[in-house]
Amino acid sequence: DTDPYRLAQVFTPQSAWNASTPVFRENTQLANQDLKPELTTGIEAGVDLRFFNNRLGLDFTLYQQSTTNQIMNIAVSRATGYDSKLINAGEIVNKGFEVVLNATVLQTNDFSWDMTLNYARNNNEVVELFTDASGNDLETIVLTSRRGLSLEARVGQPYGTLFGSAYKRVPDGEYAGQIVFEDGVAVKEADLQIIGNITPDWLGGLQNTLRYKGFTLSALIDAKIGGDIADESSSTGMQTGIYPITALGREEGVIGLGVKNVGTEESPEYVPNDVVAPTKSVVRQLSVRSVNEGAIYPASYIKLRELRLSYSFSQETLSGIGFIRGLTLSLIGRNVAMLYNTHSQIDPEMNYFGGNLQGALYYATLPSTRSLGASLNISF
Repeated sequence: DTDPYRLAQVFTPQSAWNASTPVFRENTQLANQDLKPELTTGIEAGVDLRFFNNRLGLDFTLYQQSTTNQIMNIAVSRATGYDSKLINAGEIVNKGFEVVLNATVLQTNDFSWDMTLNYARNNNEVVELFTDASGNDLETIVLTSRRGLSLEARVGQPYGTLFGSAYKRVPDGEYAGQIVFEDGVAVKEADLQIIGNITPDWLGGLQNTLRYKGFTLSALIDAKIGGDIADESSSTGMQTGIYPITALGREEGVIGLGVKNVGTEESPEYVPNDVVAPTKSVVRQLSVRSVNEGAIYPASYIKLRELRLSYSFSQETLSGIGFIRGLTLSLIGRNVAMLYNTHSQIDPEMNYFGGNLQGALYYATLPSTRSLGASLNISF
């Protein structure tokens, strides 16, 4: 459930002094000798149906899970000599369903086509975090933070809330939701707010397997649709002018897409923005260093995850080799292609600062690698 050395205070190793003398320092995280394992309870119901002599199958699962006694790190007064302490607290509820559809689309003596389609949808909510001895409730825990943009667990919200500075937007009316500009530059809201969440709407996959005599061709496509990613790399690239779009209007300026207020602060009246501003001033507001929301991008993608071509030698071919019962040669490609991506400049599956939160905070991270290989499977 947790990392080692968390039940008792230990010293943490540092870089050796003079390249030879070991150096250790006091751990600033207060250990907890009474730490307990996290506890997950839940209910699950499902059906497994088969039709047409197993040529069509449907597997449906519905579930609800509650995780309590979560191991979390909370801040403490630095007057104690520590920055934080480990506790057991909190509850997260997950609800959702999974569907798997199996079908043999075509089958003859020499040829078959099998298909598997899966779809999963999960909704989670942080129900509670921590209540201290005085009855004060902790409303949020910062999982990680960068440039003022925080990845958080917030009570009443899905796990993985992105919280930070946002653009000022029209609250209602004809231009509801549009960004407000002043002097041609996007305006930042005074208060921090929720600007995204990493939780996807759904996950899915499609696998097709074609067999012809000894040959087998298999292709796996998987998808993550919905959710957001905080991409500092792209937002910084906009600020520094390395993307081609920032070359537009470098001499004459640009008009930002949004509205401007021609009324008063108390009685605003919004009309389309028509103020030409220097390109540098406009794109600077697209950077996480100016407005955190400028780094929030949709994180949907569809990938050709695996492509495999195999050949299985027949028993007649192997009959002359008595000690070999099966021989299969395969060519395999993984992470073959990005078929669809709502953010074309990065791989939204990767992240640098998000820990186990896939695709949470991205900064100068290498994309997932494409690999090609071969395998030889021998059975005796």
